[in-house]
Amino acid sequence: MSLAMNQKSEDSVFENNPFIDGLFEWMDSPRGQLSDEVREAAWHRLGKVEVDITHRKLVWEDGRRLSIGESVQRIQADYPDFPVELLETHLISSPGSKWNLRPRPIPKNNWTDWIGSQRSGLTTITASVRQG
Repeated sequence: MSLAMNQKSEDSVFENNPFIDGLFEWMDSPRGQLSDEVREAAWHRLGKVEVDITHRKLVWEDGRRLSIGESVQRIQADYPDFPVELLETHLISSPGSKWNLRPRPIPKNNWTDWIGSQRSGLTTITASVRQG
């Protein structure tokens, strides 16, 4: 395949793409800009926050252990114009954060093997975890 064909293929993903166009329109909208401001503020405030997974709490730098809702209220006290639902969304889904509340893969040194099975046409994968 020639370089020209590769270039055309790569460019076409962004040209005349309703999803990309809509995303950029949303990012430039007042709601998109507000979401970006909320994300930046939330991530800044959460820089030194740790997670107590056992008790499902965020541990703040001052030692206070707060739920998601309490943490949203804490941040909103400094940013009263930020909508609660946006703060909560960015609090839960901070992709670059060390405390990201989304599930993460199990490190290789903590698993013994992966087992795959298929039920109802769907593949299910489970891990066998070593204790200790």
